[in-house]
Amino acid sequence: MAHFLRKDEAGNEVKGYDFSNDTEFKVIGDNEIELIGSTSARDRDDEVIVAEGINLKNYKKNPIVLPAHDYWQPAIGRAKSVKLVDGKLAFRIEFPEDGVNPVADIYRKLYKSGFMKASSIGFIPKTWDFGKGDKEPRRTYKEVELLEISLVSVPANPQALVTEKGIKEALSKGILTQNDIERAENYNFTKTQQTQEEKDEASIIEIPSWLKGIKSIKDLVSEIKSDMRDEIKSVILDLRDKGELTNTEADHYSKVLFGPAELKTPIAVPDEKKTAQVIAAVQETLRKELNL
Repeated sequence: MAHFLRKDEAGNEVKGYDFSNDTEFKVIGDNEIELIGSTSARDRDDEVIVAEGINLKNYKKNPIVLPAHDYWQPAIGRAKSVKLVDGKLAFRIEFPEDGVNPVADIYRKLYKSGFMKASSIGFIPKTWDFGKGDKEPRRTYKEVELLEISLVSVPANPQALVTEKGIKEALSKGILTQNDIERAENYNFTKTQQTQEEKDEASIIEIPSWLKGIKSIKDLVSEIKSDMRDEIKSVILDLRDKGELTNTEADHYSKVLFGPAELKTPIAVPDEKKTAQVIAAVQETLRKELNL
């Protein structure tokens, strides 16, 4: 699925979506690049964003470009233009002048040299449909609100600036210098340390006892919150697609988890081993979604 990034102040889930490998890339001038990312093709997690459903209105008021979806770092650039063209999201990124932001300097050098090309978007899902069968995407986001555009090293892995191997290769080719790395590290520390500490302090959450104590489907049902329905359904579908549940078993768990109104023709309860698999998979998803 589109990977979970965080929750905003209003409690909305913010997700990241990596553009497919056919992303078009162009260097423009000294401080600009242009990227055109397809949203129509299924991503590696079998999901699609309908391009026409991407709401750009609020993003255009503050068209930030972030380093790898890091909402606690200063922006590394801005989108001078962003628009939908033939089912693709096209955006022109302008980097600050050399020396203004050492982290942005690294990205500028890596992208302008063609060393990195990947991009991703952060968005709030508004409406979506789940697919029916293998011929349809698992989930299609029909309407989303664009929050930010990110430059990333490896799609679906927004945790680091670039891999250690990538940094070493860039250094060996003269794209980056050791001074570039040191300046960026010092900039991160001096500019964002307090903000990060405040974030860490505010995010300390005690793991609730119910999450540790779930032992049965009945326990799980009593604790699932309404806003987790779609995430849990996705877990069930994932187990089905991996062959760990049959279609009938997946249908059974979906109906048991989401209410008597859907439970019209119950089947025999699957064995305890499969029930344990479902509980474990759901627990893991809850942990990730709640940042526990």
